[in-house]
Amino acid sequence: LMYPHLRNIPDLTVITNSPRLCVALAESHVHNLCTGGEMLSLAQALTGSDAQRFVSGIRAHAVFFSSRGIDAENITDSSRAERDIKQAMVENAVKSYFIFDTAKEGQMFPYVVCPRSRVTAVIDENGIR
Repeated sequence: LMYPHLRNIPDLTVITNSPRLCVALAESHVHNLCTGGEMLSLAQALTGSDAQRFVSGIRAHAVFFSSRGIDAENITDSSRAERDIKQAMVENAVKSYFIFDTAKEGQMFPYVVCPRSRVTAVIDENGIR
C-alpha cells in the first residue's frame, strides 16, 4: 500500500476513484479529491461518465495505477468501466506507473488499458522495471 508513505509529501494532492482510499488518505491528513460517479460494488470503485470526465480534466504529474493483468505487450483489465477511468488518467498524466504483484504477470483480460510501452515504469514487489 502506497498511501501511508504519502503523508509527509508537501503540496501533494491525490485524485482517486476509490472511496475507501479517499477516507484512508483523509485519516492520514493527505489532501485528496474523489472522482464521484457510479459505484461498482465488487471493486468499490467509482466509474462512469462523471468519473471519466473528472479525471479527463486533470493533468497529473504522475499517475500510479494497477489492473488485473500485464503481459509482454499490454496492461489489461476485466472491467470496461474501470479500464475507461484508467485510460483517461494515463492519457493525461506526465508520467504513469503501473503497480502490480507478479501473480498478474502473463495474465490477459479483455480490456486493454494501454500498451506496456506507454507507462514510464512498471513496479512490482521486487522494485522498478
